[in-house]
Amino acid sequence: MASPRVSCAPGGHLSALLLLLAGCKSASPTPSIETDTDTDTDVDSDADADADADSDADADTDSDADTDTGTTCSEDALEPNDTFLSASPLASHTDLWVRLGAPDVFFVTQPAGTLLTVEVTHDWAQGDIDVYIVEPDGLAVGTSGATVADVERATACNPLTEPTQRYVYVEIWEASLDTCNTYDLAYTLTPDACTPPDTGVTPTGDTGTSSTGDTGGSTGHTGTAP
Repeated sequence: MASPRVSCAPGGHLSALLLLLAGCKSASPTPSIETDTDTDTDVDSDADADADADSDADADTDSDADTDTGTTCSEDALEPNDTFLSASPLASHTDLWVRLGAPDVFFVTQPAGTLLTVEVTHDWAQGDIDVYIVEPDGLAVGTSGATVADVERATACNPLTEPTQRYVYVEIWEASLDTCNTYDLAYTLTPDACTPPDTGVTPTGDTGTSSTGDTGGSTGHTGTAP
């Protein structure tokens, strides 16, 4: 049921003359009564002039000077390292920044037989970061760190008998609602952690020659990397 209108005259009927003489009092909003003990005129407990409880001059609840409550994006000293051509040498770092659509790329020469492990530590609730180890052709190798966790880990072996070039690719998940985040980066190279490929060649002793293990000069099997 609709609320009835309230007239300023009994019964809602007054002559124009009485209205002019007496007048109607318009309603006014209830004023805020300041009950805090700071030096400003608002009702919160800080010393700025807005109505939130932080000490900046905007009306949101974070401590920066903009009007949102999200992370304020920044740049780190390694930028720009968004592509293979501008990649930074892989090293352990703290307080790096990555933006949505602008990945961080690092390069490393991985020795033969080693296991490369890369860890990214961050607060995924502020922007989900994933990490990959990729070949120069852009294909991911090993296991990727693409979960919903504060620590993402990627690993890859180099089973070859010679070093190989690898890249570490750090990005904000494309469906993330946050456009940037900060993270710590760490890596290790564990020696003798990968089995070299089977070349199909076995040594023949101290003669300085090798054999495929069969007779008649056959080339035998070539083998493939595990």
